[in-house]
Amino acid sequence: MPTIAPTPPPAATTSGVYGVSTTGPIPTSVPGDVATDRPVDVGSGSRVVVTYAAWSSDTGKIDASAYVAGVVEDGGTCTVTATSAAATRSASSAASADATTTVCADLVVPWSAADGSPSVVVGYQSATTSAQSDLTTVEVDR
Repeated sequence: MPTIAPTPPPAATTSGVYGVSTTGPIPTSVPGDVATDRPVDVGSGSRVVVTYAAWSSDTGKIDASAYVAGVVEDGGTCTVTATSAAATRSASSAASADATTTVCADLVVPWSAADGSPSVVVGYQSATTSAQSDLTTVEVDR
């Protein structure tokens, strides 16, 4: 009677990226050497990024919003300061954490057209972080 040698099992077929089939063994372990991004040092490198700053003739106010890059925390305070040759005014609001930053919203400063076009800066202060934005010019129609 003839003997039959066992046949090795076929390589598994998996669906690859975008439905492209691949063949080969299915990995059963995670590689030990995985590429990752390096941690970001946010300490003194924190900065405030102004996302919106505009004056409304209807309300006579400057509205501003910003976020603090590299910081995710509740409990800080955001302050917007508008400065022109004629006036300087500030307003503050509580900051709030989102998924990847700290958000500065609801920053509203009363501003008259007679005060001219101001430079606006948004600052952030908490128990662990102090940061400030670059100057942003807000156009005011006279």
